[in-house]
Amino acid sequence: MSSENLSLSEKELELLACHQAGHALAYLLLEPTVQLQSITILPISKIREKQFFYDNNEKGKNKSVKYGQIFTYHTNEVVQTQSHIDKLKMIKIELAGHIAEELLLGSKDYNYHQKDRQHALNMAKEIVFSGIDNSKDNISHDDRELLLKEAYTLVLQLEDEIKELLMYNKDNLSCIAQNLQQKKTMTATQIKQLLVKDTVENRILPQETLL
Repeated sequence: MSSENLSLSEKELELLACHQAGHALAYLLLEPTVQLQSITILPISKIREKQFFYDNNEKGKNKSVKYGQIFTYHTNEVVQTQSHIDKLKMIKIELAGHIAEELLLGSKDYNYHQKDRQHALNMAKEIVFSGIDNSKDNISHDDRELLLKEAYTLVLQLEDEIKELLMYNKDNLSCIAQNLQQKKTMTATQIKQLLVKDTVENRILPQETLL
């Protein structure tokens, strides 16, 4: 596959930059134990191995190249079990990409990073089903459906909260997206330098969910 075939249009780069900017800003505002290191809208294969991935089952056929990635690191030397609050923050971060698209472009496009919302839902299920044996033999159908509904409700609630947070910081969100589209890759330090000085002090974190 030629490099020309792998290139994105300016419109696609704009969309991807908005999406990744949402994740990045959410990381910086929510400050989970897993922290932002850098962000890119380049193809992952070029960054990691400088070669394209192939499907072993279909020789000669290129696998889809994933554009854009968030690189993170854990604040502790030894990775510890995530707290309940951290899990809620990570769900918000997963949802922030498509919310940023909506705020900056007026609509959500699920062509890139389609699994973000599913990841968020899976994390919500882990919270709701915590301590419960999720096998069919140990939980009734009705109880299972109630817990699943609770997980969906939690995702919707956290989606509203991260939307409120990003909307409050929309100028910073737009600034990150524009710079990312131009530079393609940015470190957390570079992003922080773009932020309005009082962003952190004035950020809004809905406390009722984080308790």
